[in-house]
Amino acid sequence: MRIDWLDRFSLTVRRIPLPVREWLTRLVLLTVMLVLLLRMGLDVPFMLQWTGFLLSLTPLVVLIAVAALALALPLAATLTLGRLSMSPVARGSAAMFVSIVRGTPLIIQLFFIFVALPQLASVGPDWFQKMLVLSPTLTAILAIGFFHAAYISELFRAGFLSVQPGQWEAASAIGMTASQAKRRIIWPQAMKFALRPTTNHFVMMLKDTALVGFLGVPILFQRAERIGSQNLKLFETVLIAAVIYWVLTAVSQKVIDVVDRRVLSR
Repeated sequence: MRIDWLDRFSLTVRRIPLPVREWLTRLVLLTVMLVLLLRMGLDVPFMLQWTGFLLSLTPLVVLIAVAALALALPLAATLTLGRLSMSPVARGSAAMFVSIVRGTPLIIQLFFIFVALPQLASVGPDWFQKMLVLSPTLTAILAIGFFHAAYISELFRAGFLSVQPGQWEAASAIGMTASQAKRRIIWPQAMKFALRPTTNHFVMMLKDTALVGFLGVPILFQRAERIGSQNLKLFETVLIAAVIYWVLTAVSQKVIDVVDRRVLSR
């Protein structure tokens, strides 16, 4: 039976390894997107002029995300222990924190920490006022850290509850106390279960930094929007910011994949 050219093309494509086909597809899509953007009349020299400056703002994006993650992880672990505690005060306090933080938008929490806390401090002594009047960057770190800690705590709790009851019994049989069992047996297994979704929160933190510009933080998106508005080239500068965020998240995701594979293979 004669095979037409379409069938031959299909057979040829199938001989190409799947990862290569995937990358070829991405390359074709990127090429099409680039052609469409260029046909829109983008001011390429203007974009090249400001790309270096906007790239210089990426360390602050990474710094805020890393610091927020460093805050979120221990806070999430504390909230998880509170939610699993037999103390009604600890359970109620942790549940209330998680409910409020998950139930309100991040931008409102940013505004509250930056504006409402100084008003609250005004009724206290001087040392209290100094403690609650925060810089814009510190406000961003705290708000993003608190916000994601509430979600990560639920991942930790799910991982904790996924551990089989037999693990507790085995730990008790060899003479471990409850705290020793949690530290040596339960938590390591729970963390393996929650590792992947937890590390993905770092990617979301990188993107959430775009919200903190209204506080006065010289963040990437805020500077891109200001430069574009001043030069009537808003689309060009926001497009640069979008590409930088995309590259940051793509690189972070690759690093996360490597870490996950190494940890889970142990």
